[in-house]
Amino acid sequence: MEKSRKINPFILHILQGVDEEIEKGLEGITLNIAGNNHLIPVERVTGEDFWILSKVLEKNPYINGLDVRYNFISDVGAYYAAKLLQKQYSLIYLNLMFNDIGPEGGELIAKVLHKNTTLKYLRMTGNKIENKGGMFFATMLQINSSLEKLDLGDCDLVSK
Repeated sequence: MEKSRKINPFILHILQGVDEEIEKGLEGITLNIAGNNHLIPVERVTGEDFWILSKVLEKNPYINGLDVRYNFISDVGAYYAAKLLQKQYSLIYLNLMFNDIGPEGGELIAKVLHKNTTLKYLRMTGNKIENKGGMFFATMLQINSSLEKLDLGDCDLVSK
């Protein structure tokens, strides 16, 4: 790794399972790293953890979905999510629900989607991107014709 960081044990556990699936020849894998799993104790993913995850996924063609809802990714993780969307060309599903992403993080993700043509489904529900972030997504939708579903529910968007 470029920087010495402790790997979140939950991410490590999920990635080990993916390695097994890839060895079996499976493709089209969705990583489920939801932070609200009540069946097993999980260490929620932070923005810094998302950096490590993005580095692993950057050049992995077997993974086409990523579900990291209910974590603590914040604008830091949104930055790395945007970088991932620039480099990873098989990701079609991304769930970032309830991750404390603000207007700046929303802007980063929306702007990278101007050029991304592979992502089909993005869930941003519950992130406080506010009107400022919402406007960046509105602009992106005028440019990006490949995104099929965008969920911006409960994002503190206020009509004036």
